[in-house]
Amino acid sequence: MQLGLACLASGASSDRGRGLGLLSARVTDGGEWGVTALRALLADSVEHGDRASMAKWALSLRRHPRCTLADLRSCLMATSRADEEHFQAMLAEIRALLAPSQLRTAQLLDWLGEMGGAAGAERLALARSVSAPLTRSPPLFVAVAETYRKQALWDELKHWTQAADWGRQIAVVRAAYAFHADRRLGAAREAQLDWGEVCRLASGDGAQAHFAARLLYAWGERAAAVELLWAAADSPEANVEALGMLARHYQAERDAAGQCRAFALLHALRPSDRAIANNYAFFAAVTKSGNGTEVERIARYNLAEEPSNAVFRSCFAFILASEGQPGEALRVLSPVSAKWKSSPAVAFAYAVALAGAGRAPEAREVGASLDPRGLTLEEVRLLACVLK
Repeated sequence: MQLGLACLASGASSDRGRGLGLLSARVTDGGEWGVTALRALLADSVEHGDRASMAKWALSLRRHPRCTLADLRSCLMATSRADEEHFQAMLAEIRALLAPSQLRTAQLLDWLGEMGGAAGAERLALARSVSAPLTRSPPLFVAVAETYRKQALWDELKHWTQAADWGRQIAVVRAAYAFHADRRLGAAREAQLDWGEVCRLASGDGAQAHFAARLLYAWGERAAAVELLWAAADSPEANVEALGMLARHYQAERDAAGQCRAFALLHALRPSDRAIANNYAFFAAVTKSGNGTEVERIARYNLAEEPSNAVFRSCFAFILASEGQPGEALRVLSPVSAKWKSSPAVAFAYAVALAGAGRAPEAREVGASLDPRGLTLEEVRLLACVLK
């Protein structure tokens, strides 16, 4: 058995043939050896695109007495790639097996969603067969809603959010789906009402606010998500997670002021985290916000603690140059200034320091190496100002 598994894992075609033979001899074993062999054979057939073997081993694994829920997913995935007939037969069998459990039905909807393609129609048919008044499982409420959202069936999604009480546990999720459907339907008044419901349910509960924000952000409702994230940033349950997500959002938006605000709060929560402190100090200097003396102290301390860190060194040098000390900034940068072609952090600080020292041609050469797309809009404007 172990030899068979090792042969398959080796990658050599000759070893693979031997491994298939050794494992095939164990598939009739009703114990752990048999199910292990079937899992390996099914995985191998999927890896090599062997459709006939996919169907064969999926059926055998499904019928094995030690077949698990994870195995059912593997069998369904494999037959979806084999052929339509085997997929439909496997789906009907698994659907009947899981039907008594609303949680398992939700999992089946998720599996079909992962497959995409033709499985989308089966997913929609299964979702439409679920009775809202009889649903009691939060995961099933969400799985059906997600099916309608993925298919852009906004009327059906809105109806699903209204057809039954989802329960207090996921009430904010129901309101978020309703709000999203309203927005896609162009129903401004209803969207305003449902947004008010989202805010009411998330108020005072950072975890709920953060969770709803993650959903809305993933759906493209960025402004609403950011509003919820700032609300979550005030709560101890999810403040660090919310602020981290806000920092990433403002990074994508190339917004230095937003990053400064997020990192300032993160620094207050985690003052010993030097990476967070450095980010706060840098963006505070870029936006000329915060206490200048404190910002310089943070950058100076970081460099003293990690003198080999080129990013910390660049941040401190940039702050010095911004304060009218370009000579000192160049001195601080001297151990790493030669790396400006490979380090955007060094290049940015070096360009600003060179410009401040009156070495305009060198400053322009260094500044030209920076890709503006990797800078915040404030950094781009600052460079344009000092390099003109």
